[in-house]
Formats: sequence, structure tokens, C-alpha cells
Amino acid sequence: MATAAQHRRQAESNKAFAQHFDLDTTPYLDWVVTGAFYAALHFVEWFLKWRGYTGRRDHGLRDAYIAREADLRAIYSDYVELKYQSEGARYECRQFTPDEVKREVLPRLDRIEAHIRNKV
Repeated sequence: MATAAQHRRQAESNKAFAQHFDLDTTPYLDWVVTGAFYAALHFVEWFLKWRGYTGRRDHGLRDAYIAREADLRAIYSDYVELKYQSEGARYECRQFTPDEVKREVLPRLDRIEAHIRNKV
């Protein structure tokens, strides 16, 4: 089972991956969205492990923790939207524009990261 520090490093790695692409030219915006969601997931897991909770492999249980945990509720809507967008990319073959990713995806990840870093 991963430690809090391992989840933090994975979150940072996934975020670096998502930010690696030139959003205006890459044909892989779906991977940017997916990477952003998984970065958010690992930021949440970092917080949960830091708090002493066991890891959440089940997305529904993790969502419930975020909705219920007082220190995570503030990021619930951003997290759920990133999850929804990522599912659209992965399962529905949703196409994104560079503008959507810049305005709607990456700022959500930034807010989640800032919130978690402020709490741990």
C-alpha cells in the first residue's frame, strides 16, 4: 500500500505529465485531461493517507470521503468535474479544445493541489 509521500510524488508526476504538452498543438488533450484527473486523485490520496485513512481504490468511496470530510468538501465540485471530464475522455472519446483544457481543466487541478497543500 502506498504511503502519503508516494501519493504526493505520484500527484506531482501526473501533474507534470499533464503540463508537459503544448496545449495549442498536441493531439493528446484527452491524455492531458486524464493526467489532470489522476493528479487530483493522488493529491486527495495524499491527504487521506496523511490523515491516517486507508487508501481508496474505489472511486465511489473516495468521492464519499471528499464530500463528507470537512477539510475536503471545498474541492468536491472541482474533483467531481475532473473525474467526469476524464471519464468523457476515456470512455466516451470526448474531444477537448485547448481553450477548454486551459479554462476548465487545469485551473481545477491547481485549486485542488493548492487546497491539499494548505491542509497537509
